[in-house]
Formats: sequence, C-alpha cells, structure tokens
Amino acid sequence: MKCPKCGFVYANHRLRNQCMCPKYLTTYTMAEQKMSELPLFPEGRTTKTPTAMRILEAFSDLCWYEFEGTKEQAVFPIKLSALQKQLLRLLDLPENFYN
Repeated sequence: MKCPKCGFVYANHRLRNQCMCPKYLTTYTMAEQKMSELPLFPEGRTTKTPTAMRILEAFSDLCWYEFEGTKEQAVFPIKLSALQKQLLRLLDLPENFYN
C-alpha cells in the first residue's frame, strides 16, 4: 500500500489505515508512550518532530562484517546504540532486526 500523505510504501501493520513511514509511525508511538522528544540531532540535541530522514540517519553508521577464510567464516554482529534500540521499539521492529 502507498500512503496518500507522503507516498511511503508499506505492508500490513497493526495500524493498517495509518501511514507507516518512519516519521508518522514514530510520532504516533511517541504520543502513545507520552514521549516528547528524541535525541536525533548532532551532539544529542532533541527534537519533538522527528523526520523520516533523521530517523533513518540514526542507522547510517551500522556496519556488518564478515570474514571468510579458506576453512572458516567469522561474522561480527551489529552493535546497536541505545537510541537505535529505542527507535526500533518505536517503529515496532524487533531489536534483532539487523542481525
């Protein structure tokens, strides 16, 4: 489905008739949990109105490493920050979403 407000494409979700873009879902969940701000700006400055771009930027530094030797493979798991874990909860995604 495509949101008529912002054009974000989303699948079925618990709020089927509402936009599921990160901005709208996070804002909706923040209000539900009586949260007023998120530290999405540089230096940890907060915002009351998170944008989809700021939410996605919070995950831009994630790196996943995999090393393949001749006989073995080593995978280094992704370590999420407290903010990234909080955003995943607000987006109704499991913490192991990136693993």
